[in-house]
Amino acid sequence: MVLSFLMIRVTKGQDVNNAIKGKVLNVFIDKEAIDEAYMKENFIIVNYVRDPVIADVQILVNTAKTGSGGLQYNLVFLGKNRFSSLNDTIIFHLPCDETTEKSRKDLLEKIKLGLVPFLMKTPSANRLFIEIDSYAPQPREEKDSWKNWMFEVNGSAFLCNEQLTKSFDIMGSLYVNKITPKIKFESLNQFNYGECHYSIPVSNTDFEYINMYSSSFYSGSLFVKSLGNHFGIGSFADFMKNQAYNIDLQMGIGPAIEYNLYKYADAAHKQCRILYSLVYKHSNYTDLTIYNKMNDQLYTNNLSFNYKSVNKWGDFCATINGSSHLDNFSYYSLGATALTRITIAKGLSFDISVGLNMHQNLIGQRKGFATLEEVLTNQREIESSYDYSFRFGISYRFGSIYNNTVNPRFEY
Repeated sequence: MVLSFLMIRVTKGQDVNNAIKGKVLNVFIDKEAIDEAYMKENFIIVNYVRDPVIADVQILVNTAKTGSGGLQYNLVFLGKNRFSSLNDTIIFHLPCDETTEKSRKDLLEKIKLGLVPFLMKTPSANRLFIEIDSYAPQPREEKDSWKNWMFEVNGSAFLCNEQLTKSFDIMGSLYVNKITPKIKFESLNQFNYGECHYSIPVSNTDFEYINMYSSSFYSGSLFVKSLGNHFGIGSFADFMKNQAYNIDLQMGIGPAIEYNLYKYADAAHKQCRILYSLVYKHSNYTDLTIYNKMNDQLYTNNLSFNYKSVNKWGDFCATINGSSHLDNFSYYSLGATALTRITIAKGLSFDISVGLNMHQNLIGQRKGFATLEEVLTNQREIESSYDYSFRFGISYRFGSIYNNTVNPRFEY
């Protein structure tokens, strides 16, 4: 027998906001991953609370992009308080061409199914109806005429004119991939061209004109071969042209290997990946560099450490990376970033992000000093040995925890 769908009805005329408060299931769900208004309007048998501390069920919504461009959803149902002994996980996929209406409907149906064990222990249990289709045909595996290949083409143009400023941008990209359990191939190709023209009044009748032109192109490809539950081996190749970075044409290619301390199957919840690559780079420069060169041939080794964890108290991710030239280790770069979101107590949460980068390998910079126009219009890379960032945020919410009302009036 195949479970075809779950039907949940609420007694006609019943106001869930006032009915059996304290006995209705309190649910906290990641609002960024769902359409909150749609949930409240179409599933009114539970209370949507504003804080995980007071929830009976906390739903973690993790997503991962599939090879076809769709999403794999991992719904983790964590029982809390009176339901602390109940936990479950539902994994399902939504295709990339799914409409918004169909996607949010399918997501809601999966959330309903996951909440059944919890609802069975509430007074709402006598209003659950499950229909089982005994004659549903077994799903057939359809043949894929594209052999797992996926293509995505994007293009856009932007024009903005004012009395003293005119700007124009055109952008395009082509993304290709083939992803199977055994191999992964991705190729991203992008180009951009832009113009900005400024007319700056210097007197009642005279103007100073500043014209800015920018162009860039990037093509990067990746191939990975899966080696069990923890290892992957592959190679990188990329081509780049960027006027602002003094690169007329740059080519990079090399092998790489990665080890994940956890199983790749658990990557949506936790991952700890160590990636090493050895890259050969050939660079032709637009102008003479600070080292009096018009081209370079370099070998670099790169090491990165990536950690991610999604938990009921919040989530944490961090990256540490380093790179150096093989022939001269004094040319190096080091960087680290970290982000965490933590729920401290009822209604109180905070998030912190930090980043630090040290650069001692910017050997392609143009010789000479940048003009004021080049600095203000980002037409030229400025020499810098480091950069850092820090962000701290805190929020506290209080008030009604049972307001499930939706009122979309005057929304933009």
